Amino acid sequence: MKIYPVDEEQLEHLAWWNAASVALFGIAGAFLGLGIDLIKDLVTDDLSKEAEFALTVSSPIALVAGVLFLAGGIWVQLTRRSQVERIKQNARPVRQTVLNDSPPDRPKSAEEHE
Repeated sequence: MKIYPVDEEQLEHLAWWNAASVALFGIAGAFLGLGIDLIKDLVTDDLSKEAEFALTVSSPIALVAGVLFLAGGIWVQLTRRSQVERIKQNARPVRQTVLNDSPPDRPKSAEEHE
C-alpha cells in the first residue's frame, strides 16, 4: 500500500465528497423505499378513488426522485474517485507499506554489507 501526502484542502474536499455520496445514497434509498411501499399499498389495499389517484401520482414521483438521487450518488462517487486518482498522479508516494505479517524490507547497514 502506498502512502501519499495530501494537503488539508484536498482532504476537506474528499471528506465533502464522501459525505455528499452518503447523503445522496441515503435519500435515494428513502425515496425508492417510499415508492415501492406506495405501489404495494396501491395493489393490496381497497382505496377510495382520491387515495388511489394520490398513490398513482406520488409513487412514480417518489421512484423517479429515488433514481435521480441514486444517479447523483453514483456521479459523486465517480468524481471522488477521479480526484483520488489526480492526487495519486500529482504526488510522489511518501513510502510503501506491506499489508501482511512480514516486516518491511529495510536497508542493509554498513556491517551487514561486509
